[in-house]
Amino acid sequence: MSQSRAARGAGSWRRWTWLAPGLLVYTICRVPSFFEPHWYTDEAGYATTARAVLHGLPLYTQAWTNKPPLHIWAVALPLSLFGTQEAGFHALTFLSGLLAFVALAILAGRLLSPRRALIASVAFALAIGLPLFQAELLVPESVLIAPTTWAGLLVLTRLIPKVGEESRRWRWAALAGGLMGVAVGFQHAAGLRPRFRRGRRLLADADTDRGRHPGGRVRSGRFLPGICRLQRAQLRARHRTTSSRTGAGIGGRVYRPA
Repeated sequence: MSQSRAARGAGSWRRWTWLAPGLLVYTICRVPSFFEPHWYTDEAGYATTARAVLHGLPLYTQAWTNKPPLHIWAVALPLSLFGTQEAGFHALTFLSGLLAFVALAILAGRLLSPRRALIASVAFALAIGLPLFQAELLVPESVLIAPTTWAGLLVLTRLIPKVGEESRRWRWAALAGGLMGVAVGFQHAAGLRPRFRRGRRLLADADTDRGRHPGGRVRSGRFLPGICRLQRAQLRARHRTTSSRTGAGIGGRVYRPA
């Protein structure tokens, strides 16, 4: 009995050995982030606000920021434990990325063959491990990736395949919704409202074109260039935001050096 149980345990362990390359790639890619110098843009602003909160200043009145409180409290956790060390900040993002990797690996293992799951896990490890997307910085996107990935895992593995059992699966739906609520606690969409307004205008133009043509088709000569203009406007706005942050962030605001 004990031998068969041990054999089953060894077999179940061998089924997940394909996770090792992805974990190794992710760890190697993230190790240099523990030795980076201090960042002076978004991460510095969140750290300054979190330090003010730790010193007793009330959030949003004296310690100002435009982010939800959950993100500021998350930044305050490593700040209170390790001080203003980049290694402490990036340890939190390492853990959040690791949780997201585990969720993606479980999903890939259930939906794909072992070889394709291995490729997917390594690709995901490279995407969140390399500094191309700055996933190592303690910004909202680097933290909310964990709850959103796990929410997606629950939806795809616990809810969608069980369409005929909706009444019995409400707990999984509530858990997925709760995880998305946690993600909203790290980031909000207030900065996207101007872009949403541009998108609504493009959709309104497309709807007008659809009404003008009996076939009900959208004229790509009008709609697709509008989408391109929207993307260019987003890139220009992002470039202006990042290029203007040349000083130290203080409480969510940027002060240029004298």
